[in-house]
Amino acid sequence: MELNENNYQEFVEKIVGGMDDDERKHLQFITTKLIACYGKDSPFSAVIVFSDSSEGSIALASANANSMLAAELLMVGNEYAQKNMMEGAPPKEMFN
Repeated sequence: MELNENNYQEFVEKIVGGMDDDERKHLQFITTKLIACYGKDSPFSAVIVFSDSSEGSIALASANANSMLAAELLMVGNEYAQKNMMEGAPPKEMFN
């Protein structure tokens, strides 16, 4: 669906209308953090990775971040994800 100013509100209402309370709270958290990136002299920055499984494509978007900061945020995010995946994993020796 090609979004434009004529169908944007309908699109949002359809998606949000189909969400349960937990999904709405999660969306509110994400949108609040993202909007904060756009405030005048905001200290907040964001990088979002979008994946379209139907096309096998990935796109990046950043808010209040130049390409160097966006790359740094991605590296920190990767380290955070790696650490969380390894928590509770068996010691390396158990795989030998």
